Amino acid sequence: MAPGSFAERQRIVSLQTTFIRPRFRNYTIASIGGALENLGYSTQPDTLLGYLSAFYGTARNYPAIIASAGWSNTQRPALSISPEDGISASINARQRWERGASGGSTRRVIGSALAYKSLDLPGFAHHVLALRAVGGITDERSPDRFNAGGISGTQLEVFPGYTVGEQRRPFGVRGYPVRAESGIRAYSAAAEYRAPLFAPSKGFRFIPVFVDRASLTLFGETGRAWCPSTVATGGICRPADIDSPVMASAGVELNVDTGVQLDFPANLRAGVAFPLMNRERLSASTAQAYVTFGASF
Repeated sequence: MAPGSFAERQRIVSLQTTFIRPRFRNYTIASIGGALENLGYSTQPDTLLGYLSAFYGTARNYPAIIASAGWSNTQRPALSISPEDGISASINARQRWERGASGGSTRRVIGSALAYKSLDLPGFAHHVLALRAVGGITDERSPDRFNAGGISGTQLEVFPGYTVGEQRRPFGVRGYPVRAESGIRAYSAAAEYRAPLFAPSKGFRFIPVFVDRASLTLFGETGRAWCPSTVATGGICRPADIDSPVMASAGVELNVDTGVQLDFPANLRAGVAFPLMNRERLSASTAQAYVTFGASF
């Protein structure tokens, strides 16, 4: 830990049962389980911890019940550039109790919905209009906040112990810094127009990299994470989290379905995003260029 830094220590032991019901045209999944989570906080040097809220001065144990459910009927033809013609919805809920503390229970719910519509326009595959909406809510007794901002993707392990790319962010907003906002309420929404470009489906002589197909995405995205003004700032919410502003961006991405030695398929995304609202307040650049792996959603 670097001098003058803050860190959260988290240890989780969990047990979960999952039920899956696949069908020809749809897919249903549900799971339920329990977990024991230990959260502690530290600073370097440790004397800095005394200057923070008293909330961070004590390690806490949280027994929890976790449940989730999802349903999807989207299609993915062999040469498609995206899921098509369907919807996908999921919900995740968690009830936690702070061991040994009266009234220390906390709840957290995240729901998401995706929709896709194919368009029969020129190209080797359908053009696709894709929509996404995600919302989350927890309470002021929660030990952690939602974070909004940043690029959502998938981390790819290129060598043992070394990964590249961005992690999956339910409330990511391209063009803004990672964790630009935090709070106990959060949402994000995006609209994308995905158009096929070309499908070479070949490699490059002796270079062990293969390109299957490429597409272009135009997107608009918005999101926010905040604490309501009625919530006290002595707990998990900070003064900076009260009524944080809305983020919104637009941009373009090049998507390439590729693979290394045919063993590691990956979706490569290179794009540029332009923040449209509250850029100065949230320390966002005029434009952000990025490269990552995995679909945006």
